[in-house]
Parts: sequence; C-alpha cells; structure tokens
Amino acid sequence: MGIPFGPYVLQRRLARGGMAEIFLARREGPEGFSRDLVVKRILPHLSEDPRFKEMFVEEARIVARLHHPNLVQVHDFGEVDGSFYLAMELIRGVDLRALIRRASEDAGARGHKHAMPPHHAAKILSFVCEGLASAHSLHEKNGDELGLVHRDVTPANVLVSFDGAVKVTDFGIAKLSRESRRDETVVGAVKGKYAYLSPEQARGMPLDARSDLFNVGSLLFEMVSGETLFPHDEPRDAKIMSAAGIIPEPGRIDRLPEDLARIVKRALSPDPRDRFSDALALRTELEAYLRTCPDASDTVELGAYVRDLFADVWAADRTRPRAAGTVPMTQAEGAPRPATPLSGPSTLVEEDAPRGAREASIQRRIPTMATTEGLAETRVRKKKPKGRSRRFALFALLAFLLAGSAGVGMIWFGSDGPPTEPPRAAPPPILVAQPAELRVESDPVGLTVAIDGEESGVAPLRRFLAPGMHRVELLRRDRVVASEAIELRENEPAVVRLVATPEAEGTLRIASAPADASVWIDDDLVGRTPLELKVTPGEYAVRIAAAGHVEQTDQLRVLEPGAVASLSVQLAPIAPPPPVPPPATEEPPSTTMMRRRPRREGTSGSGTLTISSTPWSEVYLGGRHLGTTPLTNIRLSAGTHTLTLRAPDHAPRRARVVIRNGETTRRLVVL
Repeated sequence: MGIPFGPYVLQRRLARGGMAEIFLARREGPEGFSRDLVVKRILPHLSEDPRFKEMFVEEARIVARLHHPNLVQVHDFGEVDGSFYLAMELIRGVDLRALIRRASEDAGARGHKHAMPPHHAAKILSFVCEGLASAHSLHEKNGDELGLVHRDVTPANVLVSFDGAVKVTDFGIAKLSRESRRDETVVGAVKGKYAYLSPEQARGMPLDARSDLFNVGSLLFEMVSGETLFPHDEPRDAKIMSAAGIIPEPGRIDRLPEDLARIVKRALSPDPRDRFSDALALRTELEAYLRTCPDASDTVELGAYVRDLFADVWAADRTRPRAAGTVPMTQAEGAPRPATPLSGPSTLVEEDAPRGAREASIQRRIPTMATTEGLAETRVRKKKPKGRSRRFALFALLAFLLAGSAGVGMIWFGSDGPPTEPPRAAPPPILVAQPAELRVESDPVGLTVAIDGEESGVAPLRRFLAPGMHRVELLRRDRVVASEAIELRENEPAVVRLVATPEAEGTLRIASAPADASVWIDDDLVGRTPLELKVTPGEYAVRIAAAGHVEQTDQLRVLEPGAVASLSVQLAPIAPPPPVPPPATEEPPSTTMMRRRPRREGTSGSGTLTISSTPWSEVYLGGRHLGTTPLTNIRLSAGTHTLTLRAPDHAPRRARVVIRNGETTRRLVVL
C-alpha cells in the first residue's frame, strides 16, 4: 500500500508546511528487503520557483558531505516529476523542544529543582558537540576547510531517539564560509530563529563555528532551567538584546549547577574569542562535568529516560512509526494531543490527527509568537492584542459572557417549575467573525515579513488574522523593502506577493601575496584571499594575516551603492631571530650525539594536538601512551606522526596527524 514516488513508496504524510512536506516512506528491494525512511519534498507550487529550488539543492549539496553518528544521515537526493526531494534516515523519537517541555512538566509535578536532569542534558549536548565538530571540520578535496556553520542549532533541530541516539538535523540554512564565488557572503544578512541568534549572527556579520557554540550554551541553559534564554514572544527584542551582547536576567544562570553555569557563561560570551575554541573543547568540558556526576548518562540511559517520559508516544510508535519532531510535546489529561510542527524552514502541521483536531490546532496557534522560520510551536502566550486584534478579542469575550449568562439562567431555574415572572426572550446570538487566512510570498524568498508592524516570520508564510484591513511589509535587515495593504474577508483566503527592491550594495575586493591569507572585517573572520564581499556602503577596518608573515591592517570605504573598493597587499615574511651562540665554556656536541638525534628539515619546533574519537579509545604514539580520548593540548614535535587508537570491541585504527610549529591540530576519529 502507498503511493509510488521514484524509488520509494510514500506510506503517509507526517507533516506539511509552507515550503515542504514530510512523508513516512519505504524503500523496497529484492527478497522482501525494505527500509523505512523519511522523504522531504518541496511543495508543488514552490517547485517552479528557481530561487527556492536553488536553496533546496544547496541544502542537499551540504548534507551529502555529512557522515557522523550524531548527524541525521541523508540517503538520497533526487527529482520526481519536477519536484526535488531528500530521503533521510527515520529517527523514531522526539525533538529537544518536546523533550524540554515534557521534562519541565514532569519536574514541576514531582517538585524537582531542574527541568531536565543536568547529567542527561550535558550528555545530549556532548553528542551534539561531536556532530557539530564533524560538520565544522569538513574539508574540500584539496584539503581546504569548508568552514561549515549550522546557524540554527535550536531545540527543534536536535533529535533524541527512543534508543538514546542524539542527532543534529536540518542544515537548510547552513553556510559554507569558504564557498565558490557564486555563494558570496552578504554582510548584514540574518538567518536563524531570533530567540537563538548569537550576537554576531544578530548583527548580520560573517560567522564561524563559534556561533553554533553560543547556541549550544543557550540549549544547555534551557534544558536544565526549563526557561528560554531570550524571549520567544518578542523576537525583535531578542534580536536587539543578542546583538548588544545582553543576556536577560543573567543571574538565572547561577541557578544551574556550578560547573554547568561556568560552561554556559563561557559559551554565551558576547565576543566569540572568549568562547570555547571549537566544539571538541566544549565537549571536553561537558565530559569532565559528567565524570563528577553520581548518576550515569549514556546512550542506554538516555533511551530509558526518553521512553519513560514519553511512554504513551513510545507505545503508539511501535505500531505506527513516526519521525522525531512530529510527536506531541505534552498531553493534557484525557485530551487529544495538539499538532506539532517539524523542524525546518516552515511550519509543518501533524497529519495523523483527524480533520477536526487539525482545525482546532490551527485555531490554538493563531495567537502564538512568531519566529524567523514561520509559525512558532504551540504554546499559547498572553499578549495584548493591538488595533483590530484588540477589538476582535473584546467582541469574542462579550459573546462568551453573554452565552455564559444564558447558560447560568437555565441551570438556576432547572426543572422545579417556571419562574414567577414570564421569562424574557433570549437575546439574539452574537456572531463572532472567523479568522481569515493570509498567505505571504516574496521575491526573493526568505525575507522577514511584518504584519501590522509586528514581525511574523519569513516568507513564504501562512497566517490566520481577524477580518479587516492589514498592512504587510517585507523587511531586509529591519528596513522595509516592499509593502502592501490588503483587506481580509471571512472564508476568503488571500495571497500577497511582495517583490523586494534591489539591495543597494557595494563590493570589497581583497587580494594578497602570498594568497590564502585570512581576512578579518571589523574583527570578524570573513574568509581567505582572494576574496570578494558584498557590503552596504560604509567604512570597514580590514586585517590580513598569513602564517610566517607580518599582519597588515588598512581601511576600505565603499562610498555608494555599486561602488567597488579594492585592496592588494604584499605581506612581509617574519625574519627568523638570530641564532644564540653557545656559552664560550660549553663544548660543541659530539658527532655521535648529532648522528643519534638528526634534525629533519621543516619539522623544527612543536605544536599541540587535540583529538577525540567515537567511541572513546586509548591513544598511542609508537610505544608512548598519550591517554584516553578526548585529549586536548598534547604537545608534540612538529612533523608527521602516526597514532594508534585502540577501543574495546574495535579493530585498532591508525591515524596520521601533521603537527605544525606553534599551531593546534584537531582530529576527530571514528573507529
């Protein structure tokens, strides 16, 4: 049973949103072979949009390079009848958003101090760091680093299976900082959910892997405290505070266990240089904390914790599989679970619920807050309605009170007989206007949409609003680039398509000799020479550095849109220090000693090695035992070394590392 779709059979649709739909699918093979997986397909009306198709293909191009146990594996990418799709592994479990919500409810019922047990929170994020480290360390075929940054490490994009496996998903807005020239960095572009933006991300500056570590620190705080770091119902305020390096009520962090509070504070440093150097360094600190915990946490323990917390979902999943991210977050006593959107660049509505439940779910989500990714998940927040929304709410409240008073009269008189006075005629029913559906599309896609002056997500999006006049605006970096007024009527869906005015930008072109030098713009690493950047007009401080050469700084000014500012520099080599002659009393080394300790050309000096492995292993250099992974800052002589990694139930693995003088080499080895 099912619908054929290329090499797959679509069993049922799990969720649908403004950009894509998610299916439970099956791949059939010979001799009864079959595999359940998830198919993510572009919606038909977007398949004709070349910009969105390019975004989807870019996501496929990125995820095809990712291979790690803590990253969701993509099996296939293709096109069927003009519609692009991704085939991904099926994670049967929950996302971190649902886990935090239900853990908070459970902790409140039991009177526990923390929402999620701190040792489980630390272990989940230790696995997240392993997955991010693998993504961050991707290289081109020529050995150059890709500089991949996820940019959306949020609760919706971390999955935990019923077996305890932890997976990072959705690299749909990830960025390769060392991309081809067609993927030029646009300084000032902001992507990601506003409540989880790093300071440099909120400012629209170029990012590196340390931006994702800020997200991990935010998740650690939220998992243990049960509170979000930035306000979700005020996305603009969250963005402004993050850009300014302000944490709301920072004293809340001190309510975490002392060692975790220290890790969170460092990960949330406003200056990326004050955070952990990379994901493996953050993982090392989390693992050090776990070794001090009296309770164990590993894949087995995490699986048991999730199954116990979601016993109802686990029982249903065994007969009707579903993907993590489409399960309910909470369960009211005796009530059906509300629909839950999937992670990703759009709101996805659960398809397993009956039609009435889905419609009720839509109505419940009308007053929820907005994020940069579309409709936010399901918590109904108390927020003062504005303009027509306030009058609409007052109208509905009046109708409810009148209906309630009529009901009270019926109960009061009951069946004991009529009142002494003739009953008055019932007042005519007050009809409450039904919300009207509005769809907003933009050219290009992905720009922020404001409705009646409030940011409501990114286009394309779908909203339900009170009937009447509304103003829809398209924003680029908080500037209005297109707007339109529209009147909404009951039961008449409306579509607004806004075309953004071309962005007024100039160009920075930077070259150096030698090439491949690192370039900083206003203290943010933006790439390597030769480099071309699109920027808004203004003045920029440029710093260029290459190993073994003297750093050079300069100022570049883009006077007007379309202007080009160029800089080409010749970096001077650093002169080696003069040799220090030995004391006159010291005898020269013997010829025998010199033969015994030869000096190889190009290997003078020393550097440090940071290495981690999956699973943990003992690391040896020849007959020397370096220690147990993860290892950090192991000093080795400069040159090429062959390490041997040994782990129980695994064959020994050899790994070659190149140590450069004065530098740190980082490796992640999967046994």
